[in-house]
Amino acid sequence: MFFVLVCSFLKSIIIFSKSAKLAILYSIIIWLYLVTKSSNTCPFKTRPTFHLLFHHLGQLAGVSWFGSERFSDDIHILLIKVVISNCVINLAPDKEKVFREVYRVLRAGGRLMVSDVVLVKSLPDELVNNEELLAGCISGAILKNDYLKLLKKTGFSKIIIHKETPAFLPEYGLSITYSTIK
Repeated sequence: MFFVLVCSFLKSIIIFSKSAKLAILYSIIIWLYLVTKSSNTCPFKTRPTFHLLFHHLGQLAGVSWFGSERFSDDIHILLIKVVISNCVINLAPDKEKVFREVYRVLRAGGRLMVSDVVLVKSLPDELVNNEELLAGCISGAILKNDYLKLLKKTGFSKIIIHKETPAFLPEYGLSITYSTIK
């Protein structure tokens, strides 16, 4: 079984196998590595043990790495059983393309599980390019109904919304957690 974790901080897609827990742990280690690598006071920057842990855990988790631009060429159709995304689809400029690619690589009966931000009403023009709202995942989001229509348009069925909570700017944004099946 393969686990897919879409990582916004890497602007890439990482494919994991063997264990979802190892996949999540590995993504945290990647995040730690990237954050500490850029820090001038990084305690790990010169320590080979951190780099060894980083690489050995990757081997243990059975990690295959694909940059987002290469994704469609490298993943075979009907290979993936579950795709998990946490608040990154709203940042994609072409959300329909994201859904098409996920649908393409999922095997029949495969699941897409997502937590993402959608809009409950359109943003005023002065807020669309606001950097704070982009960081809060609001300015990249689209209306909830449009988001769900895109899912259906790409072929997903049985869209189940598990949870809805106010997002960063509650009068405009809504965080939804949903799952759907190919």
